[in-house]
Amino acid sequence: MSIPILGLAAWISGETITKVPGPLALSLMTYQAVWVVGMTFMLWFSLVKVYSASKLSAFSFITPLFGVIGGYFIMHDTLTPAFAVAAVLVIAGPLSG
Repeated sequence: MSIPILGLAAWISGETITKVPGPLALSLMTYQAVWVVGMTFMLWFSLVKVYSASKLSAFSFITPLFGVIGGYFIMHDTLTPAFAVAAVLVIAGPLSG
C-alpha cells in the first residue's frame, strides 16, 4: 500500500533516482520482501489460527531484543548492564500477566 503513496509523494515533491541500486542492495531488498515480510507474516497468521492473538502479541515485545542481540553478534556492538536489566523486564512482562 505504501509503494503507490510514497511514489506519488516522491513524484509531487520532485524526487528523482540519481543512482541505480546495485546487486547487493537489490538482493537485500528481495530478502526483506520475501523472508522478513512474506514468510514471517505467513508464520504469524498460522500461529494465530492455533493460539489467541493476545497471547502471541506478548512475543512481539521481544523482537527488539533479538535485534540488539543480533547487533552484538553481527556488528560486535557492546551490551551494557542497562540492556540486561531492560531485557529481563521485557521478558518478565508477559510472565506476570
